Amino acid sequence: MDALSVSITLRSRQSQDGEETHLEQRMAGTLSATRNGWQLQYREPSGEGGETCLTLEQGRALLERGGPLETRMRFQPGAVHPARYQTLYGALELSVETDYLGWELSHSGGRVMIRYRLSAQEQLLGAYTLQLRVRTVQEPPADEQK
Repeated sequence: MDALSVSITLRSRQSQDGEETHLEQRMAGTLSATRNGWQLQYREPSGEGGETCLTLEQGRALLERGGPLETRMRFQPGAVHPARYQTLYGALELSVETDYLGWELSHSGGRVMIRYRLSAQEQLLGAYTLQLRVRTVQEPPADEQK
């Protein structure tokens, strides 16, 4: 199946050292059905990240982001996975522990939610929630695109 053009609202919450930070971003992207799930691709408007790809399969997800803050994180409830986060000062080796992973996606869009904790050298860095709301974008007919 071809990739569908989508509008994405990304909401994140970070709890670190007793402080909570909220972020909301809107961006364009694509949604594709894969053999085993879904793939969502987008570029964050903040300019910090490159192309981001979120691959969702039964019971697990993989988030890969390019650019200067390159990231690769695997999410799977009940498991701890190593992760790598590139910063402007060097790479951080992390552990990702997923508390919740759920999504409802279809060809008309849907939602994704991931709650997880990051640790470095067995020390908790923070707890995070990532929510994505996905809506398909209707392309105008070819004769109206001129």
